[in-house]
Amino acid sequence: MLRALRPSFELIVYTNKSKAESEAIVNTIENGENFFTYIVPSNYCYNLTSEKVCIKDINIFFGNR
Repeated sequence: MLRALRPSFELIVYTNKSKAESEAIVNTIENGENFFTYIVPSNYCYNLTSEKVCIKDINIFFGNR
């Protein structure tokens, strides 16, 4: 399924895991192929403790555009 989606879509992994954990999981899924365009781990989050929420920083997507 990922192989079929990759030519038409940017596949992005959002996770609350650390960068190292996220990459390990993605590497297991990809098994030598490159399905995912971005991995957005927990270090790309802003924690708003007053609101008790975690917000993903999507600026990572605009660097090359």
